[in-house]
Amino acid sequence: MQSCTSLMLATLVCSALALGQAPFLYPAVNPNVTDAYQIGYAANLNVGDSVLNLSNDGVNGAAAAGNICVNVFTFDATEEEIACCACLVTPDGLNSLSVKADLVSNTLTPAVPSSAIIKLVSSFPAADAGGNPTICNPAGIYTLTLGGPAVANLAAGMRAWGTTIEPDGGAATYGVVSVLYQASALSPSEILRLTRSCSFLQQEGSGFGVCKSCMLGGLAGVNQQ
Repeated sequence: MQSCTSLMLATLVCSALALGQAPFLYPAVNPNVTDAYQIGYAANLNVGDSVLNLSNDGVNGAAAAGNICVNVFTFDATEEEIACCACLVTPDGLNSLSVKADLVSNTLTPAVPSSAIIKLVSSFPAADAGGNPTICNPAGIYTLTLGGPAVANLAAGMRAWGTTIEPDGGAATYGVVSVLYQASALSPSEILRLTRSCSFLQQEGSGFGVCKSCMLGGLAGVNQQ
């Protein structure tokens, strides 16, 4: 069985062909930005909270010129994207997300997952009305057009750390362990899938499927049993 995201992409392509238009083309991805795509996980959310801490190493410059967006895409165990959001992270700044409170508490479906895959993509922010680079949109990492490829607006400098809850060897006891987010190659098909699914959540979710916040400062995981 195809996933909803696969069916959605197939529908976009077929609709364009039916209209006699060129299909959506995959965006170009700069392979030299090797830290812009990172993956981690959260487990046993029914036992306790997991967290995600984010920073910006400042490689793009100081002050506002070095701002980056960390775009967060959350998946459940059945491979469905259930929420997306973005954090503006300033050079040498620290932001954090609670997986339970921010990433899985407002999903499009009523079920709350007990585990999640968390995918991060860093990009440069768009300018606000005053010309300051502060606008982040996880569905707008690039502009996708018919008839020609877009270039993904990836930014270097993202650093991510997380925690999760795992059994610690005792009788039904759990402890907090660190999750090292893994950098991976970002393919054009993957960034298309992430952003198109996020756009669907934003447009059709009536407020659901959008992460709740992005706090300043760091968080630590908590075992709630």
